[in-house]
Amino acid sequence: MAILNEQLIVLSVQRVLDLYLFNNLAQARKATEEWLMLYNTKRPYKASNDMTPIEYKTPK
Repeated sequence: MAILNEQLIVLSVQRVLDLYLFNNLAQARKATEEWLMLYNTKRPYKASNDMTPIEYKTPK
């Protein structure tokens, strides 16, 4: 399962990189870091009842 998740992440990052024309490596890194932050913090996950990681970690 971990291998499948890693492949999904790689494919997703490739999609992000394919969306933009970068002038240099720094721009590509910045776009990738911003996407990863969104992916890891603000995107809802089905495994956590469609909550974002922040919502899931916040005590109710």
